[in-house]
Amino acid sequence: LPSSYSAPAFPIVPIDPTKTCYVDMIIAIDLSCMNSDELAMQLPQTFINGIVDRLVRSGVFSRDYHFRLELVGFHEQVIRAVSLSEFSFIQNRNSQFAVERVKAGLHKLYQNFEAQNYETDFVKAIHDIAIDFDSRSFKHRELLLFTNAQHSKNLWAGGNGFWAESQKADLRQVINQELAGDLDRPVKVTVFAMNDPCIQSGNRWDYPEDCSFPEILRMLDPTFTSEQTLISYKTADNTERY
Repeated sequence: LPSSYSAPAFPIVPIDPTKTCYVDMIIAIDLSCMNSDELAMQLPQTFINGIVDRLVRSGVFSRDYHFRLELVGFHEQVIRAVSLSEFSFIQNRNSQFAVERVKAGLHKLYQNFEAQNYETDFVKAIHDIAIDFDSRSFKHRELLLFTNAQHSKNLWAGGNGFWAESQKADLRQVINQELAGDLDRPVKVTVFAMNDPCIQSGNRWDYPEDCSFPEILRMLDPTFTSEQTLISYKTADNTERY
């Protein structure tokens, strides 16, 4: 992993104790990216545990703050392993509850990754995850998304793995309506690719299902760079690869 992944890529800002903080954070793992490879299984789990550890040390899991966390995985359906509503109860706003629930939630998701279905509808999954957010305008909302944004319906159903323009338009509509454009306070989306994009070999592409995701991930997170890649082979001069 790049050295920047020793901790979450975003800073944990100290909370002003004189102000009430209302935050909803959803962490979503694309289970269709999982396989029997040990790195593909281990890295998201390790990274998410690091995020939760930083949050615990920041003190947000307490009765004084309104910080809610959700952990989901998706393939042919969205699996809510930890739900936002669990943190709506005052008795659950503590670090021990958060750590134990995330640990149990990750275990549940990794038990389900083999149930993946290559007909995953990525656009529908993003919609189904986004509607979990509280829509009240005083909330700060964040989505951390681990995915290669494969439009599997355009690969295993006889397609070539690339996103069609109509499919991009569908995703753009979901982004505008559920995450960004039509909200007073847009959801802050941070995406992480599971691996590097496809490689061109002569006139053919290896792993065509991985060819589209840099463009798609920048639609979701305009600040996305190759640094936000879990399994990566950096260039010798550490330059941007895509």
